[in-house]
This record gives sequence, C-alpha cells and structure tokens, in this order.
Amino acid sequence: MMPVRTGIVRQDSGGGQDAVGGRAAKLTRGAGAA
Repeated sequence: MMPVRTGIVRQDSGGGQDAVGGRAAKLTRGAGAA
C-alpha cells in the first residue's frame, strides 16, 4: 500500500480525477508514468 499511495499522491497533483476514477487504473498508469 505504501508504493500505491506514493503513486496516487504523485498523480493526484497532475490529475485528481484519475485517482477518484479508479485505483487500478492509477496503479497501471503510475508504473508507466514513473
């Protein structure tokens, strides 16, 4: 959960809607964006 939270917080700055839309999508995007 720690790595997932960091990714969400980082993407949150760029797009909070994505985080609210779906956590699974964020995880996949975070890995590609990171």
